[in-house]
Amino acid sequence: MMEASSPGLAFWLLAALLLAGAVGCVTLRNMVHAALGLALTLVAAGGLFLNLEADLLAGFQVLIYVGAVITLLLVAIMVIANVTEQVPIAGRARAGWPLLLSVVTGLGLCLVLAATSWTANPALVARPYDHTRQSQALSMALLDPYLLPFEVASVLLLVALLGAVVIAQHVRRGEAGGGGDAS
Repeated sequence: MMEASSPGLAFWLLAALLLAGAVGCVTLRNMVHAALGLALTLVAAGGLFLNLEADLLAGFQVLIYVGAVITLLLVAIMVIANVTEQVPIAGRARAGWPLLLSVVTGLGLCLVLAATSWTANPALVARPYDHTRQSQALSMALLDPYLLPFEVASVLLLVALLGAVVIAQHVRRGEAGGGGDAS
């Protein structure tokens, strides 16, 4: 039987949030709501990294995926698509084989998990270490020699995003005008 420890409880809560966000991302018809479901999934994955004491990975997960990718995805959805439009979900007739394959795969995974011995080998258990020193050393190794190219790439991506917004607004204004002034 599992004890009700704080890391164990946090794991199950974060796993439930992750699954709820993933199901929402796949099943919600509104694209903005689906993107928010993806954001919930990515935040919960960052929480799982924190639960595993991988603070640097949790920070990267939240900053890069939630902070940048989800923001870019939401901007793209709002610029390109009509966000009030409901995306059609495939009909029930075409959902048979994928549903059956998903159920069989899930049952197979449950069988493998049930048959696995989950005892830890003491020789393989990680020893405690100083997280701050490791995070600082990894950050310095990644960013110190490449600080200028990193900043140039970030400015270039920002300019590309602003250019895409300007082009999209220009195209929308051209469509709204009707294009009837050709002589």
